[in-house]
Amino acid sequence: MDMDKMVRERAALAVSTVLRTAGWHVHPSEYPLDLTAVKRDQTMVIVCTSDPEEIARFRATNYTVQDRGVDAMCIRLLVTFDVTQTASGCTVWYPEEFMRYTGQAAYAKVIGKQLVLTFQSEVTQEMGKGERNHDIVQDVRVDSPRFESLMEENIIQGGKITVPHLPIQLTRSEAEECAGIAGTVMLHFVPIWAYTYECTGEEKVFDSIISFDRSGTGGIHALNGQTISFSPDVITRTSVPRDAKMLSARITEDEAREMVISGVVKALSQKVQNREVFGQTISYEDKQVAPRRDQVQVTVSEVYLPVWVVKGSRTVEINAYTSQLHGAADDGAEFI
Repeated sequence: MDMDKMVRERAALAVSTVLRTAGWHVHPSEYPLDLTAVKRDQTMVIVCTSDPEEIARFRATNYTVQDRGVDAMCIRLLVTFDVTQTASGCTVWYPEEFMRYTGQAAYAKVIGKQLVLTFQSEVTQEMGKGERNHDIVQDVRVDSPRFESLMEENIIQGGKITVPHLPIQLTRSEAEECAGIAGTVMLHFVPIWAYTYECTGEEKVFDSIISFDRSGTGGIHALNGQTISFSPDVITRTSVPRDAKMLSARITEDEAREMVISGVVKALSQKVQNREVFGQTISYEDKQVAPRRDQVQVTVSEVYLPVWVVKGSRTVEINAYTSQLHGAADDGAEFI
């Protein structure tokens, strides 16, 4: 998702609120930075962008501040809504992290507590020893040519990549036992478009005010378009095993966003009936109302559904998150 000027300003404002809730002193900054923040002996520079050139410059620039005559390295925080972008040496907030921390900040303010955030130092980031939920995320196939180059750039640490996914609740051996057949067992990571939507507005129809205020979350299977229900809170991030297979989305981000908008508009559509009496005559008039598409704001990010695929006398797929079992007809799997 691109960031126009308005989206960038809103993102910077939201990040500023999160950091202030965590005890940072935040100040607006001049381009190419959006914000600077200070907390005790730590200084942070923040950029909110999805522009590849800006991200490349930010990644390549080291920012320092003088502390007691000594140059200290600044923490670099990149906020981007494009999950394909990477920035080695930086802490990166993708839509998943952005939604998580803004939500946590709002909750912390309600209960009157200070939000606890940890950030990697520059040295720790370069060595790849930072906190797991600040790892650089790169959604690529493990067997792709890009994998080796990513290792060289230290985006993939120790020969591994990390991706956001629904939790794996079923082990390999449990999956084989559940399938009831002997065969090869492989873990597949199936792409899902996780979304959050908010619809606002109202319309006056006859003598009634129809509200369209509604919000929600969910997911769209990026291969078959099915709707998947899950809470964003369960999403985790771990290293992808070398023998796992990562699948590519067939449904694009824009297509998924359109599906969400159309679904919300359809769900909130309703027929309103007006009854009028003229002497001995009763008249009825029906009007169909629905929110406009521009009243529905949608944020989409790519996450993965873990699926165990057991191939033997037949192919069986098992959702590693729900343990739901599927038999694949004609070797054409439902999840893949």
